[in-house]
Amino acid sequence: MTRLIAFLDSLGCKIGWTQLDRDVALAVIGAVLGVVLGFSLAVIWDMYKSHTAWKGHKQTLVAELEANAAVLNSRLHNLPEAVSQAVSAVWKGTAIGLNTDVLRQLPTLSLSVPLNTNAWESITALGLVPRLRHARVAVSRAYAVTVSANHNSALCLPLYELSLNPGIPLSERDSFRQASQLSAIFALSNCLPAIQLALNGLK
Repeated sequence: MTRLIAFLDSLGCKIGWTQLDRDVALAVIGAVLGVVLGFSLAVIWDMYKSHTAWKGHKQTLVAELEANAAVLNSRLHNLPEAVSQAVSAVWKGTAIGLNTDVLRQLPTLSLSVPLNTNAWESITALGLVPRLRHARVAVSRAYAVTVSANHNSALCLPLYELSLNPGIPLSERDSFRQASQLSAIFALSNCLPAIQLALNGLK
């Protein structure tokens, strides 16, 4: 500021400025600098808030994916070996038949509690998906598979409820139960590799 005043005094001597002219020039320059500084600080503050908000959204997204993976592992940890092999084969694009004895061993899965998608829905609604950058494709696919699994599990629920109806012959009830559980197993199992890829891309 001292140098600026000295410069204006030197310039004033050359062009015949009065003290009032110098004071006016200082006031104008100070106002301009104040506006520029204020605008710059506002931009920096907005960038900081945006970065902080995005960091929170990303952490919530990672936590949601991890929670979904934990739910899937808890639901699928007790599968018969033959079913696990069949699931792995489907992931690889092949198929393995399952006999009746294996189907009778299918565990009862919880079909009524869907996997969470709230964090992803918030990011999508706020238009923040591009900020995922290189992880965008993997995360999008993970949630597409998750939404599909939730839908398929919901469709399996009526079949499972039929298996509990005492008015239906036992053999048919077994078929309903096996169909509902096997469909749910394949739908939910398909989520695990997709979620893991998404988590790897986010971390």
